[in-house]
Amino acid sequence: MRQVVTKICPKTRRTLRALGGQRIVIEGFGRRAPTFVAIARGDEAPRGAWLSPGELRRLAETVRRILK
Repeated sequence: MRQVVTKICPKTRRTLRALGGQRIVIEGFGRRAPTFVAIARGDEAPRGAWLSPGELRRLAETVRRILK
């Protein structure tokens, strides 16, 4: 008997361009689900991490403070 594999697609996807040709990709899978953040530079393989909603909030607050 075969099982159907469900594909999980992100609900939100944002791509930001950073200095030095880097791209930052943020994929959200729902309000309480973890968010995937990846940083890619040129033709290198992207590096990413899963962040909980609390970690993502702290990251956003820190970035805001830095950019003031």
